[in-house]
Amino acid sequence: MRLPMKCLTLRSNTIDTVVFDFDGTLADTLDSSLLAFESTLRQFNIDLPGPPTTKTYGPLSVEGMFRHIGVSDNTLLLKMVSRYNTLYRDIAPGIADLFPGVKDTLNLLTDRGFKLAIATNELRENLDMFLTTFGIGHLFKTTCCADEVSQPKPWPDMGREVLKRLDADAAQSLMLGDSICDIQMAQQNSMASCAVSWGATPIDRLLDTSPNLAITDFPQLLDILGVVDTTLDFHSIFFNKPNGITETALTFS
Repeated sequence: MRLPMKCLTLRSNTIDTVVFDFDGTLADTLDSSLLAFESTLRQFNIDLPGPPTTKTYGPLSVEGMFRHIGVSDNTLLLKMVSRYNTLYRDIAPGIADLFPGVKDTLNLLTDRGFKLAIATNELRENLDMFLTTFGIGHLFKTTCCADEVSQPKPWPDMGREVLKRLDADAAQSLMLGDSICDIQMAQQNSMASCAVSWGATPIDRLLDTSPNLAITDFPQLLDILGVVDTTLDFHSIFFNKPNGITETALTFS
């Protein structure tokens, strides 16, 4: 069921640039992140207060996860974050995956001439690993990571840099993300924003930040951008897996 759209003008052809968050928006990487987090704590002989839940740790940055359990010494924190990233790059390729419909939707948007980009708080080395693993790097005109700007999301630097690289107009650009920082970055750059319901942040919290749009299924983006009406018949034809099982199905209110 589609959440209420707050800005129906986005159904027009005015949007020509779509900027995506990566973790929790394009790819399901949370299990990989939590496993790397637990493994790092064990290597530093630190006990986790309880099971690492999505609700508690999902919305946090890597540094935020360690700070949440009481790691405050900056030297130790840097060592733990570094070790986490090493473990994460070992773990994630075998566990993480794109969300249903992502690859086909990105291909169709590219074919229709939309300029696609990624703005992520991932490190460059991590993102490049995922783009290679999933075979989607060629679909993006540019990508920008946390270690390439002075201040990552929610600060506006990353969005500003992406728009500059693409020579894109903020008024014709849409930011898609699963976190509050995605929406805030878009707003600071006068970009339209779209919250997604399948990431780490509860959709109610995202709606509190007043995004222009909110969707519960990735291919709904095609409907919003006026590319195709994402009916059930469309899903049955376009997003079938080789074994004939439909990846996703929509019901509209």
